[in-house]
Amino acid sequence: MAVKYLIRLDDACPTQNRDNWKMIEDILDNYEVKPIVAVIPDCKDPSLAYDKPMENFWDIVRDWEKKGWTIGMHGYQHLYVTMDKRKSIIPIHNKTEFAGLSYEIQAEKIKKAWEIFVSNGIKPKIWIAPSHTFDHNTLKALLNHTEIRIVSDGFAFDVFKYHDFFFIPQQLWKFIKPPLEYPFRLFTICLHPNTMSKGEILAVEKWLKNYRELFINFNQLEFKNRNWSILEKFINNYIWFNKGTFKVLKLIIKKFSKQR
Repeated sequence: MAVKYLIRLDDACPTQNRDNWKMIEDILDNYEVKPIVAVIPDCKDPSLAYDKPMENFWDIVRDWEKKGWTIGMHGYQHLYVTMDKRKSIIPIHNKTEFAGLSYEIQAEKIKKAWEIFVSNGIKPKIWIAPSHTFDHNTLKALLNHTEIRIVSDGFAFDVFKYHDFFFIPQQLWKFIKPPLEYPFRLFTICLHPNTMSKGEILAVEKWLKNYRELFINFNQLEFKNRNWSILEKFINNYIWFNKGTFKVLKLIIKKFSKQR
C-alpha cells in the first residue's frame, strides 16, 4: 500500500496573509484536496498581523467547513511562554501556549477557545497546538471541556490511539516522496501560508500535479485502535524533531533503500 499524504494549513486568523491564503485555496480547490486548517480562535500574536483584520473571518471559516475542509482548534491566542521542550509530548520547541502550565490555566484557555468556535457555529474536530507543544494536562482539558478527540501532531507511521485520543501524525513541512514506503502509511505536511513565498506556493501545485493520487482528505482516514509503538515514541522523542539526529536517520534510510 502506497504511503498517503494529508495537507495541513496553520495560523488561520483575521489578520492572515490574504493573498497567500487565496492562492493556496485556489490550488487545493483545483485539485479537490481538502486540508486540515488550524484556526486560531482569538489571535493576539502581533507576528501574525499580515493584513488588516477581516470582519468576515468566521464566514470564511464556515465556508471552508462547508466545502469539506476540516477545522482544527489552533490553541487559544497564539501567545507563548518559554519552557523546556522536554515537557511537551512533541519535543520540538522551547516555547508554548500550553505545555508545562498548570491544568487549571490550560483548561481555562481551552474552554474559552472552544466557546469562541461554538459561538460562531463551528465545532472543530481536531486539536492543533501552536508550535506543536502540549502535554498531558492539555489532553485532559480537551477531554473535559470540548468534544475534540483527535490530535494532529507527532511522529508515527500511521494514525494511532494515545490517552483517549486518536493522533494523526504530522511529520513533514514539505513534500518528500520517501525511498521506503513500509512501514510508513501516512504523512501530514504542515504548511504556513502566511510566510510562504510565491515559489513555495507554486511548489504545492507541482506536488499535486505530479502526485495527486497520493494525497487524501480527512474523511478518507481510518481510525483504528492502534497503539503508539515504543519505536515511534523513541523516534518522536529523540530523532525526528532533532535536526542533527534526523540527518543521520535520512542517511541510514537512503543507504538501506539503495541496498534493496
